[in-house]
This record gives sequence, C-alpha cells and structure tokens, in this order.
Amino acid sequence: MRKTIQPSFADLTIANMIPADNPLKIIFESIDFSFIYELCKNKYSQCGRQGFNPKSLFKALLLIYLGYASSERELARKLRLTLSA
Repeated sequence: MRKTIQPSFADLTIANMIPADNPLKIIFESIDFSFIYELCKNKYSQCGRQGFNPKSLFKALLLIYLGYASSERELARKLRLTLSA
C-alpha cells in the first residue's frame, strides 16, 4: 500500500476540480484521512505491483457526493480525461 507524503496526481486533480472558494473544499482539506490506511491495510499485499493510494481513491469517490459526477463510471471518465489533458 502506498503511504506517500507527496500528493498523487489524483489528489492534485481532485483538488483542482473543486473551486477554491467552495466551503466543501475547505472541509475536504481540513479532514485528516490518515485513518483510511488502518482500515484497509489487510486488503493490500507486499507482493506484486503496488496498489493505488487508498486515501486518493476515497477522495475520488467523494467527488460523486460533491456533485462532480453522477456515477463511478462517469467519475472514471472525467478523471481519465482530466489526467490525460
């Protein structure tokens, strides 16, 4: 499991999708999401390819509730388009 201090591209993309003056962004940035690592540490293996950062995945799914996308499929499409642009 990746536990990086440096923000991933997904974190940066997600941060750019929400306007700076949005009150939800202020809340989003003030929450400590480090608890996610403890909750899912048994889901990741040390063997094989390194998985995605669970904190980034959780934040990406929060975008659905913030109204950026209406489904996981639409969210994946928007993230793919934004990251490749």
